Amino acid sequence: MVKKNTGTPEPPQMQEEARLTERQLCKFWSITPETLRKWRGNGYGPIYLKVGGRVLYRPEDIREFERQTMYRSSGDRIKHNGDGNGKK
Repeated sequence: MVKKNTGTPEPPQMQEEARLTERQLCKFWSITPETLRKWRGNGYGPIYLKVGGRVLYRPEDIREFERQTMYRSSGDRIKHNGDGNGKK
């Protein structure tokens, strides 16, 4: 059977990507959900999605946040130039 062209494009196929819940990220980083909520409220931490009231984190956003918060020693933050390579 031939599908009739209605002029409406088909939605693009979304690849299923892993998303971490608040609980999963807290377990991974060994922090409490309260800490993560406080960070979100203060505009700190990885960016997140809010879908249907659920907070979800994409792995690439978690990695980016971790890159931005890397230190060689206390007070010696590693500067990143956007390509993932840390410069002192």
